Amino acid sequence: MWMLLPLVALVACSNKNSGPSPEMQGEKIINGQTAAFDGDLSRSTVALVMVDADRTKSFCTGTLVSKDLVVTAAHCVDPLLSGYQVQVSFGSETYSSKNEGELREIERAYTYDMVYPPHGMADAMRSINELKDVALIKLVTQAPKWAVPVPILGSESSLAADQELLIAGFGRTQEDSSAMSKFLQWTNVNIVKVEDRRIEVDQTKGTGACWGDSGGPAYLKTDKGLVVVGATSGAAYGDQDCHHHVVYASLPGFRDFLVKVAEVLGGEALVFTE
Repeated sequence: MWMLLPLVALVACSNKNSGPSPEMQGEKIINGQTAAFDGDLSRSTVALVMVDADRTKSFCTGTLVSKDLVVTAAHCVDPLLSGYQVQVSFGSETYSSKNEGELREIERAYTYDMVYPPHGMADAMRSINELKDVALIKLVTQAPKWAVPVPILGSESSLAADQELLIAGFGRTQEDSSAMSKFLQWTNVNIVKVEDRRIEVDQTKGTGACWGDSGGPAYLKTDKGLVVVGATSGAAYGDQDCHHHVVYASLPGFRDFLVKVAEVLGGEALVFTE
């Protein structure tokens, strides 16, 4: 897991030879692609921002899965649960002032461990080895009218090794620089394996997620549009870099959790697709 400090963010670095669809074509920045401001990707991918007085700073990413629910990584809501003011920013661009852009306040958030806490020592030890880095956020008011929630993949059986995923996020534009992009970035990666409710992807080709993309989406591109399958967790095998393998919480694997929490939060119903 990439442990994020407040006000630190992660972004997707992209291969300039990857082939975006026309509506995603954008200006190339440091081995990456900038999402079109009016494309599907920018309508469904959001930034989590820390608010301090009138200033804002993105530190994680998320996905709009209904008009008032956002899925992200559990570690991305730690600042919120610790009392920091966190809001959700919509659109392909983030701003340094809360008076700019489209922000929504957060009503509540639940992580997997809050709903299914471990019971007993054996359960706790088993829990340490499981990836449960997923959370659902309820907005105080609905997303902007132009924002478009995406369906969630209903079953892991639709995922396989070597399958291509589109990933997106806000944050660093290269691993060895602390500079963050204020624009939504995207790239393509391939699945290595899917097991234990986690999706492992290959980033050894110089493209992928990095610091600040935590919680961000892994999408399948389908004939009917984008379908979200995962939420960025962090580097696999304890690596503390962005150029090996990265793991995503498999959203189909957490379907029961997502459905239950959506009901508890009183949010708009989630849509799953096979």
